[in-house]
Amino acid sequence: MPTRDLLEAWGERFTNQLRTELDKGDYPFSPGFGMNRPGQPKYTGNKNASGGLRDSIEFQVVGDEKSGWGIELYMNNYWRYVNDGVSPSKKYPSSGYISGGGTSPFISSLVQWFSDKLGITGKEALGRAFGARYNIWRYGVAPSYFYSNALEEIIPEMEEQFGDQYFEILQQIITSRVIKDIV
Repeated sequence: MPTRDLLEAWGERFTNQLRTELDKGDYPFSPGFGMNRPGQPKYTGNKNASGGLRDSIEFQVVGDEKSGWGIELYMNNYWRYVNDGVSPSKKYPSSGYISGGGTSPFISSLVQWFSDKLGITGKEALGRAFGARYNIWRYGVAPSYFYSNALEEIIPEMEEQFGDQYFEILQQIITSRVIKDIV
């Protein structure tokens, strides 16, 4: 059975690898969910506009010797969209508001993304946010698979350190009692 210290060390290693995966600069901009967007993306970049998701990744070892140890992971609640992508929609997105463009939480977050990523503000950022909303609706967002990529990266290290016994530790990390969303 894994000990608290062992899970502490591998929890730290895994969360660092999650951050590294988000920092990689090889994600194509706007290829669509199934790489279905016409034309080839011209640029690649990382998944860190503001660094909010990256900075939110934390873990905590939970449990005790009697009930067993586990790991809880904490990430901003949109991690699933970054990891799994967003498929195109048949229904055009509505802000839920009758007027006041840019006031919906989705448009506001896109405006913030353009501000963080490109350094633009005001009407230019708002215009790009509406364009991005249309493209997300039409083509979706490609998945990054940063979570499974991080696991694939640390598995050989665990196999090397523990041999055939790495499975129990890996299972503790993968099943991680829960991944808790934080806002």
